Amino acid sequence: MVRLLLNHVPTWGVIISLTLLSAFLGWAFYSLLKRYLPRFLVNQEPHEARETIHLTSVLCALLLTFMIVLLWQAYSALQENMVQEAKTIGTLEIFTESLPKEYDLKISALLEAYVNTLINDEWPQMRNGKSSAQATELLLELRYAIESIDAKDPLLSTYRHEMLQDYNDIVFSRNLRIDHLESSIPDFFLFTIGANLLGMFLLLCLLNPASHKRSHLFFLLLTSGILGLNFSFLIVLDYPFSGELSINNRPLTYIHFD
Repeated sequence: MVRLLLNHVPTWGVIISLTLLSAFLGWAFYSLLKRYLPRFLVNQEPHEARETIHLTSVLCALLLTFMIVLLWQAYSALQENMVQEAKTIGTLEIFTESLPKEYDLKISALLEAYVNTLINDEWPQMRNGKSSAQATELLLELRYAIESIDAKDPLLSTYRHEMLQDYNDIVFSRNLRIDHLESSIPDFFLFTIGANLLGMFLLLCLLNPASHKRSHLFFLLLTSGILGLNFSFLIVLDYPFSGELSINNRPLTYIHFD
């Protein structure tokens, strides 16, 4: 559901919608409490209510900022992994130029087919949380082609060893991408974040300062909106291969094949 939303709605639309929705829910919940369950409201002096709101807001900001920083680091690492994957494929292609024609043509053709499959097949599928079966098959064929290089020839044996190392690096990079197709936030952390945010949200709603009602409502809406804004960032970064901010495959397009 979240991935579908990210793939079909502009990122700015998702962020604005969740921010406004969170602010609206804060206002609606507070209004319902005030109208139908006033006895549950906690009466406080203005300065006490303000201090409680500030403390709660800081705790919310710290919690969500911590998660956003972690996800941004993971997002940046995956982007760097994409660049490194393209570099390794390029290095492997350079190695093929030093091989005899019987190996060069076959391995180079498999590499080109693999890159085209990543660009045209696997990347669109990754937006929907899937990988390409054709890319997996091409990787297996590529390994068999590299292993077929004559290991008895000292020079070719050296090339074979280096190319197999590069091949393993390519497989590792691809597996890392596939491992991050689904949400990377563990369920335990999602439950913890949800419980903490709900508790802080309820605390803000239950406060009922003796005066400055409008100021209290303003801070309630502001805090609720900030929570929605930060939560929308969590959603966007938690699916690094979906939506407008997804990791792109541009480095692959720079690989040159003869």
